[in-house]
Amino acid sequence: MKVNLSKIAQIPQTYRTAANTARTLSTSGVKSAATTPIFRGSGISAGNRIVDVFEAQIDALQGEIKVYAEKYLKTLEKITKGLKDQGFEFDIKYCEENSTKSTKSWVSKVMRSGKFKVQDPVRATVYCSNLYDLSMLNDFLIPAMKKENYVLATVETPIKKLIKKGYIPTEAEMKMLSEGKNIEKVVPDLDIRLHGVSDQIAKLDPEYKYAISHAQKSGYEDIQMRFLYTGNNKAPDIPYELIVISGKEMAKAKHIEYNEVYNYLRHFEQLNLTKIIKAKPENPVVQKAARYIDLIMQLFQGKISKKLYLNAKNKDIYGIMEEVDISFNPTDITLFKSYFEGLNNCMKKICAQSLKDAATKAEKAEIRSVFQSDRDEVLDMFKQLNNTVIKYSKEGTNA
Repeated sequence: MKVNLSKIAQIPQTYRTAANTARTLSTSGVKSAATTPIFRGSGISAGNRIVDVFEAQIDALQGEIKVYAEKYLKTLEKITKGLKDQGFEFDIKYCEENSTKSTKSWVSKVMRSGKFKVQDPVRATVYCSNLYDLSMLNDFLIPAMKKENYVLATVETPIKKLIKKGYIPTEAEMKMLSEGKNIEKVVPDLDIRLHGVSDQIAKLDPEYKYAISHAQKSGYEDIQMRFLYTGNNKAPDIPYELIVISGKEMAKAKHIEYNEVYNYLRHFEQLNLTKIIKAKPENPVVQKAARYIDLIMQLFQGKISKKLYLNAKNKDIYGIMEEVDISFNPTDITLFKSYFEGLNNCMKKICAQSLKDAATKAEKAEIRSVFQSDRDEVLDMFKQLNNTVIKYSKEGTNA
């Protein structure tokens, strides 16, 4: 039986509610769903039930998604061959390794966001040695994709975000913003995350002029866009992600940085502590905890991430093969250890404050469970990042 991918957004509301429930339980550290109405008396944990449902749904779709992904890659191979003189290159073997989002990754994203639809069920990467000339994107790549029936998707973007990119709101929009309303505008699903290209707006068609943002804090730069396939009415309404980077060296750096830095630092977003930081930013201890997290991220981004991407950019764009040294000295190692110790001390104090405010034994038990889950997560992050420190130094910090 053929699976219709368009039904991916038609999951029963029960499961949408359950997804939010499971996400809340997961991020709060609570492992049982016995008191959750939707699962009360079922004898099944929310996490297990939801994961089973989603995994079954996604597994049933993977075969068909793979077929569309293969066609997408072949189309990109054809397009980039035609744009070779503009600096485009395509490594189909590299893309075939990760052309679709795995079931595990998809489920993880759903559980974190509460949304079943993901942005990159099919994805690919192309290289462009003229990445910083936006006419290559506007005049060549996007038109070539459109010719093959891949048109840019649209996305609802908060107007507050667009204002930072130069958008001037209408009077009606200004009135709604002054009233505290969150309003959005539909724009092409295009994000130009490059350094030093804001003066090239004139090279972009009017509908793309609010697509220029900025490079990531890690130093990573790319152009991200998502397409919809319009050449077949029976084709699924799913986004096809395309990432454009400077070349093979950037691809290598991205892989290294993900496995050695980003894959661990991103766990800060999943901590219950992060929710507390957003909810109680005025609390001095909470402020201090937030600062320690920021310092840890700055340490690894500054010592590793930015240098990896700088070296890659120099090689891909300029042919400069000399590398900036990436290493941790004894002072860096001491900071690494003290930052995590400081964060743990803050977490203990925040936990103590929360226990003091708790009204019942049940609340206190839940608070202890939540903070123990956070402490376990932070300890694991420390151990994993310590392996990274060891790699880039002659001595590491014992966990």
